[in-house]
Amino acid sequence: MDKNNILYNEFVNSVEIRQITIPKLSWEVSNYPESGEQLSVIPDIDWLDPKIIDETFAEYGASLTLEGLSDNCGEPFLTISIVVKMVIKFDKNLFSQENIQLYQFRNAALSLMAILREQVRNATVQIGLPQLILPTFKIIPDNPLKEINS
Repeated sequence: MDKNNILYNEFVNSVEIRQITIPKLSWEVSNYPESGEQLSVIPDIDWLDPKIIDETFAEYGASLTLEGLSDNCGEPFLTISIVVKMVIKFDKNLFSQENIQLYQFRNAALSLMAILREQVRNATVQIGLPQLILPTFKIIPDNPLKEINS
């Protein structure tokens, strides 16, 4: 194992999730689709840039907007918007910008996505629609990990 991976593994082992918040959770329903109509959803997720709070804390976040469409209507009948944030504590001796960036796509994204999926499922049930369980997403960072690691 190379030195970067060893340092990253030590960084991850030092991480404690300290807080998870959902500062935004909203949904809007209009023009319920007819029974039997074919429905589709269009999810759009944005990964918020990690914020260093101080030398031992960082905040990660994600924003999801999901639109539900029916075959017979061009306008969405459902819009769900969710923002979720997570604060981690880490060992300040293992801090590096590279570790913070890698953690976003290797670890934080998985934790945040699980919360987003559950919130979408809960929202659709509360609205009175069948529960919607989002499929897993493939996460492709804007900056290739090769660049982050170098």
